[in-house]
Amino acid sequence: GASFVIGKVSGAYSDTLPPFVDKIWKQTEQPVRDVGMVLGGFHYWQPLADPIAQAECFRFNFDIRQGDMPPIVDIEEEAGIAESVSLENLIRFIFEVEKLFKMKPLIYTGLSYWTSLERRYSSLTGLPLLLKYQLTPKWASSYGLWMSFPTDDFNTLDPTITVPSTWMIDKKQQWR
Repeated sequence: GASFVIGKVSGAYSDTLPPFVDKIWKQTEQPVRDVGMVLGGFHYWQPLADPIAQAECFRFNFDIRQGDMPPIVDIEEEAGIAESVSLENLIRFIFEVEKLFKMKPLIYTGLSYWTSLERRYSSLTGLPLLLKYQLTPKWASSYGLWMSFPTDDFNTLDPTITVPSTWMIDKKQQWR
């Protein structure tokens, strides 16, 4: 009864190792399409690794076609590096994915991680970075959001506590 499949295409786990490419991806990509299912692929982003190389690896290994989901960027890693480096690498990565795929990617993230990013973007470190790229603190709201919400209690799916404020409209119970 499934109508779509999302798989890991690539990822990065270190600044010293080459990006990871999921070998199973190439074996399943076409068979998924052949049975009429919608295909989605994601890249696991690493803030320490070269953001352009990560985007290029993702694009090289995902032969996106009409009818597929937009590319998905999995943003949930902090890696303990300087805030300014992490923030800039994230912006550069997402912009490069958008350029290479010629479409806006979906952002897959979790509430606590993205809330931490929102605080960084409004800090003394983050604000000059946003100015450099001519962005506002809600720059990511122009991208689709896929939330990680690990729970079995679906009664707690209140958008005011499960959706980052970046995607909220004036912190009301409406989101973009």
